[in-house]
Amino acid sequence: MKIKGLDNVNKNLNKFTKNVQKLFGTSNISITSLLNPKFMAKYTSNKYQSLESFLDDSDFSGISLEQIPEKDLDKLVSQSTPFTTWKDMLAKAMNEYVAKKLGF
Repeated sequence: MKIKGLDNVNKNLNKFTKNVQKLFGTSNISITSLLNPKFMAKYTSNKYQSLESFLDDSDFSGISLEQIPEKDLDKLVSQSTPFTTWKDMLAKAMNEYVAKKLGF
């Protein structure tokens, strides 16, 4: 007896498994991959298309991300996005990145 649709489920499961393997084979994810143009536009009401433009339009223009105190990033993020903190924004970006890579 053959169950209808089982081939599609098996095909999707195989695709999902391959995507998981690819994702876990990735050891470093760039900040620009996480905070990509689609993500930045979505969470800044289309005001910013990149992390660079987001920072350039602030008091941190010309300063590398690593040099900006987290409390200052929290303030900028809370004023310009629906997120409360920089970590909240990164967590959402990571969730969306993983979901996309896994095919959801």
